Amino acid sequence: MPWGARWVLGGGDRKQALVDVTEAARMDADFFTHAEAEFALWDMLGRERDVPRATEVARRVNRAFPDNGEVAKFLDARDRSTPR
Repeated sequence: MPWGARWVLGGGDRKQALVDVTEAARMDADFFTHAEAEFALWDMLGRERDVPRATEVARRVNRAFPDNGEVAKFLDARDRSTPR
């Protein structure tokens, strides 16, 4: 089982899984493969509480999927919590 999938399912090396999914998101792949990797990366960064990187990935995901309510809600919460 790939490291990333094992981590998502509750086992394995989280740091290595994050490295693997980050690399997968950077790969030149078809639209849907790339989108799946970006969604997985966003989810993993959120679980790791790496809000700045999760927000960066969420913005990329939002450009590709502007109607995704979960991503929009996440970004809206980040925008409201950012001091002005």
